[in-house]
Amino acid sequence: MNRLIVPLATALVVAVVLGGVALNVRRAADTGPAASAAIATPSSVSSAAPSASNFPAFVSHVDNLSKTWTSPLYGYSVRIDPTWTVTSATVSIDNPKSTDATALDSFAVTGTDTTINGAATALGKSTFDAWLTSHHADVAKAVPAGCDGGDPSTWPTVAVGGQLGYLDQLCNAAEVSVHVGDRVYTFGWGSSTFNAGQHLEMKQFETVLENVTFPQAAASASPAH
Repeated sequence: MNRLIVPLATALVVAVVLGGVALNVRRAADTGPAASAAIATPSSVSSAAPSASNFPAFVSHVDNLSKTWTSPLYGYSVRIDPTWTVTSATVSIDNPKSTDATALDSFAVTGTDTTINGAATALGKSTFDAWLTSHHADVAKAVPAGCDGGDPSTWPTVAVGGQLGYLDQLCNAAEVSVHVGDRVYTFGWGSSTFNAGQHLEMKQFETVLENVTFPQAAASASPAH
């Protein structure tokens, strides 16, 4: 089942860093791996180089991650800015009755057009490597050439609460998947406009991920990759 977090009309982008939020987690069946993608076709990119004066001044939105928030459904905790608007998932993403609106924890970052999302899906009898491979295959079917993030073996790793997460950078979305215990936790990033000056920068998104804490039982069972 595809997960498209923002309306299609606002998910079109002009560059990799101008993304519509897409958290592409597919329910894992007990018989094998599962993953999916919901990607809009990117628009053309201008070849004109921007002048230095057009670059927005850097603004940090992660200097006050003083509030610890815990997901009621998925159990992970994350430190956020108290001014961010949080919407909690109410139906597990593994529940066939869940929808995009009910299955995802959502964090609207104040002062930006960016939303961060989180969810966790059961790994089932699959391995994490197989899950990533299946995920990539699904993504490759749904996006234009060059926008599928490449083979999972080439994905860069980022720190997610002391674990290694794998960053799938797409043409209009980015997501980080991490295996902890018997679950794959996935965190999505994206923005709803084309204004780069309004986005939460990817490095700041990674700062948020560094502050994730997983449920103790799941974290203690997490295998090395």
